[in-house]
Amino acid sequence: MAIKKQFRLTDKQYLWVALSSRSRIRHWNDIEVLFHTKSWFGGSKLKSPIAFERVVDVLFRTAAPPEILSKYLKLVENTEERLSLSKKLKCHTVVIDTLVAARDRQGLLAYASKLEMGTNDHMLAQEALRSPGTRWKN
Repeated sequence: MAIKKQFRLTDKQYLWVALSSRSRIRHWNDIEVLFHTKSWFGGSKLKSPIAFERVVDVLFRTAAPPEILSKYLKLVENTEERLSLSKKLKCHTVVIDTLVAARDRQGLLAYASKLEMGTNDHMLAQEALRSPGTRWKN
């Protein structure tokens, strides 16, 4: 934070510099600290002045592990954007979760057919399709 004050950086500028530098040296846990904010009732949540789409892009370019990418992909608010990004980055769990949340059975069937048989992701998709608790739109 001393850097932020010394160079008079805005929150967005500071976060961008910190994200870029932390991801280049692969300190993934330090990145999460950048996004933590306190809520009124003492809880904490992840929030960013930079769109999480951009955060995911930086993490992908610096070869972040899939579980780190998945964590930040889930924070992308726009469902369509999250779906296209997670397909592009091959974060299958996020694609499956997004399709289930959208109750898109046909989309999930099509995506499950592209997954390799016997993988955890394929089994997760099949389990989601068989789940009686989901009321599908299509």
